Amino acid sequence: MACAIDKVDSPDVEKGELDFESSGFRTFDSHSGKNNLQDTEALVAYVPTERWEVDVGGLFGKAPDQSFRTDGVLIENALQFSEKGSQWVDSGVMITLRGSTRAGLPDSVAAKLLLEKDVGKFINIANFGLEQEAGSHASGGPDRTFEWSTQYTINDGFAPGFEVQSDLGKANEGSRFSQEQHYIGPAIYGTFLDHFHYEAAYLVGISSAASDSAVRFLFQYQTHF
Repeated sequence: MACAIDKVDSPDVEKGELDFESSGFRTFDSHSGKNNLQDTEALVAYVPTERWEVDVGGLFGKAPDQSFRTDGVLIENALQFSEKGSQWVDSGVMITLRGSTRAGLPDSVAAKLLLEKDVGKFINIANFGLEQEAGSHASGGPDRTFEWSTQYTINDGFAPGFEVQSDLGKANEGSRFSQEQHYIGPAIYGTFLDHFHYEAAYLVGISSAASDSAVRFLFQYQTHF
């Protein structure tokens, strides 16, 4: 089972936006096998049309008994289904291809449904994902994930909220709640100086398979062409 923690993606894109982004997480646990797991993505994203975003980047990770190393590369394509606010809920889909550059790691293809509903100053985002391993090191059916974010916008620079992050395991294996990874915790979001966007979350594991806690971060520089 992969770690449950990931960024929560909005379906909304803005034509001409160019982003330079770094995101990731670190776990904390009294058990050595679940402590100090780290995962980082570094990517460049561009929105060439009103509904389509493409991202390319690198994947980096660290297991508890290993040093930080390069894990692979990724290509993401996100499609916004309709103009923001024109439907009851904004929606889109993201398709991600990950290629491993390290021996023993599988390649993968992932599909994620992106939903967003804004109510006044509240922004609610839900992601439902499936990820299927591929290649000689692949195992089992697709891994199922769920992420939720609610934030309250005080101003552009500060929006407190909370997140729920879950990995429900592989569809063909079946699992109980205790065998799945579930996290919940407070988060903050904001944009300052018109170009710099940040996200940070402190997540507490609420199932046996999850780590005791984890931190998630995202830093992004945004510009337009």
